[in-house]
Amino acid sequence: PSPASFGEDTYDFLYLPQDLINNTNLAYFSPRQRSELFRLKGRFLAHNGLAPDASRAFSHAAQLCGGYGKAWHSWARYCDGLAGGVARLGGDADDGGDDDDDDADEPADAEEAKRTNLTYAVVCYVQAAAHGYAEARPALARCLWVLSSDDETGTLRATLETYAC
Repeated sequence: PSPASFGEDTYDFLYLPQDLINNTNLAYFSPRQRSELFRLKGRFLAHNGLAPDASRAFSHAAQLCGGYGKAWHSWARYCDGLAGGVARLGGDADDGGDDDDDDADEPADAEEAKRTNLTYAVVCYVQAAAHGYAEARPALARCLWVLSSDDETGTLRATLETYAC
């Protein structure tokens, strides 16, 4: 059911799960279970459009239990989604449009944000696969595709070498 079908109970549908997680005494849970709770919190926050908070929740989930592949995979999918799910950076060589530079800063910022999110996604996909999360294995082909669009300085490659396994 969609939130609109709940009417005034939208709060229960969208925010109650997050409140339950926030008010749970995590001392009773193992690191893996705490990681799962923060992973779920990240999903709720992302669903509600709270990107910075969702990023922090996914990051915290991965930090709580670094060997929990599902947390890494969820963070990777989230970052991949933020990047627009498009692996090729820089767009087409010739888009057929005019070369008007009125919004020159905005595309550069958007391009940098996409590159950053794709970098995070690649590292997280590799971490998820390295920790035995089977659903991350098909994403390794996507990682290779993303790496094929690395810039001249090898930013993606260097980040992967530094942070992935």
